[in-house]
Amino acid sequence: MSSPTDIVRATLDPALEAAEAKPRTIKVRQDGSGDYRTLTDAVESIPSGNTQRVIVDIAAGVYIEKIKIEKDKPFVTFKGSASNMPTLTFAGTARVYGTVYSATLQVYSAYFVASNIIIKNSAPRPGGRLKEEQAVALRIGGDKAAFYNCRLIGFQDTLCDDMGRHFFKNCYIEGTVDFIFGSGKSLYLATKINVLADQGLAVITAQARHKEDDTGFSFVHCKVNGNRERGVFGTCMDRETSGGVFLHRDEQRRRSLPGGPIISTLNETGRCRLENTGARDQALTLVAVLNSAGS
Repeated sequence: MSSPTDIVRATLDPALEAAEAKPRTIKVRQDGSGDYRTLTDAVESIPSGNTQRVIVDIAAGVYIEKIKIEKDKPFVTFKGSASNMPTLTFAGTARVYGTVYSATLQVYSAYFVASNIIIKNSAPRPGGRLKEEQAVALRIGGDKAAFYNCRLIGFQDTLCDDMGRHFFKNCYIEGTVDFIFGSGKSLYLATKINVLADQGLAVITAQARHKEDDTGFSFVHCKVNGNRERGVFGTCMDRETSGGVFLHRDEQRRRSLPGGPIISTLNETGRCRLENTGARDQALTLVAVLNSAGS
């Protein structure tokens, strides 16, 4: 008879299990006391075709770098200190790089993990006077990635949840419009979403799912705060499909807000209810009443 441990072990990803057997740590210290002074140099030191978990231990500080982890460098972890989180920042914009390539951190490899990291795009807030002012903080395009206690800071298009399966837990994501977008298949758990909206409705997500795609964003036990009274939680590139679901919102926050529930649905033809009782491919648009005080 199989033990519970045997059953769990049988479900583990063999490549991941092998990679975690003997992890290697490299230290990034701006003062020169570690293995490398920059994250770029640390990533470049990881061999192509890497099969071993490499933990990049990042000391506190502000790292002004544009960092890319290529597809052939899987099993990389960016690890900071929860009490003094390092900040990765760059001021890339769509006008210079293209939207998705403007990201401060671009990850294309599988099995990426980040914990206790601030990832920021420091480009100015879009003012509407210039074109292509989108500025991405993180683009995650590798499969089986996880983010724990990370802060993603930007304005328009903060997080490009591009493609692959991703898990976000206890994170903080801030932006103005469409600031969680892409074609990922992702779970956001106990994550705070802060809306820095301009005039009008604040659109939080833009999931690019089409009918034939097995993708979408699921937000569970998440909090939505912001500076506007109303915000559209989700829009889809393909209006005939649903790309996002928000479940188990913060009821304590709800009681502190006048004017009804924190999450409700738009009652339009062809759109299903919050419980998604309609067909899977019916569009679901959620409206959030945002906390004007923020926190």
